[in-house]
Amino acid sequence: MKVLRKIKCDTDSFMVGDQIKVDKYTATCQKVTKKGALFLLDQYLDDAYPMNSANTNNGGYEASKLRKIINSENILNIFSEIRDKMIPFKNGDLIRIPYAEEIFGKLNTFESSGKKQWKLMKNCRNRIAYRRGRVGEWGWLQNTLKSSESYFAIMSTSSNIDHSSAAVCAGVRPVFRLVSQQSKEVDRISVCESDKQHKPCEDTISRQAALELFTWTNTKEDVWQGIKNMPPATTQPDTAHWVFLNDCANSGYYCSKCHKKVSNERGSVLIKKMKFCPNCGVKMEGMRECSN
Repeated sequence: MKVLRKIKCDTDSFMVGDQIKVDKYTATCQKVTKKGALFLLDQYLDDAYPMNSANTNNGGYEASKLRKIINSENILNIFSEIRDKMIPFKNGDLIRIPYAEEIFGKLNTFESSGKKQWKLMKNCRNRIAYRRGRVGEWGWLQNTLKSSESYFAIMSTSSNIDHSSAAVCAGVRPVFRLVSQQSKEVDRISVCESDKQHKPCEDTISRQAALELFTWTNTKEDVWQGIKNMPPATTQPDTAHWVFLNDCANSGYYCSKCHKKVSNERGSVLIKKMKFCPNCGVKMEGMRECSN
């Protein structure tokens, strides 16, 4: 019988789909970039809020009352246990709400933000959220409706895009960004990258990569996690190289493809001889040193 089993672990390197606890709520990682890991609360906050006291969208979300509310200490206290790991957005805020495009993709009826749809939001089930004591809830999005002076985008209880006047109270589903170990090293590793992308085959993995996985794993959990992280085999496999970072707190050997560190316990000689990355399964072609 095929079973999808979740494993709880301690990590500072996030992946899309990872779920964390935030006070009495949960949040799921939607995107990981060099700036950090982007999380979206799985539930709406307990209280509903208007976008503005007056029925206007003048100045958009940036000038809204809601933006001030969700970045007040009253709301930020919910994130107290992870606040030291939160990274501010470009405007200095620690919390924002989603853009319509991040949930639904490209839209023509709302002012564009230039954002792209999150992969998990292609499944409409992930768009739906609930608020305490409510069977369903409408949720605010940042975009304003074109040719309107009072409407903002809003997500309906059936996970469809709609619009509502700014003075209406609706659900708030916070977005926040956390430091990720992967994001700390990606800038320095990327300068050494020259990998080419190829079209993947069906959901298969490399036999060689799987066999090599068994040479260094110690437990069934290691094998399961290693196979889970392997990408589909490609018609012309991607290649990468080992990057040795030697002047940072987390020095060691990193894959230039997935940017993940390989345990130093395996020793430099063994790591250099490994033909495949144990984290992502990409074929390795030598090593480069990156010290600055």
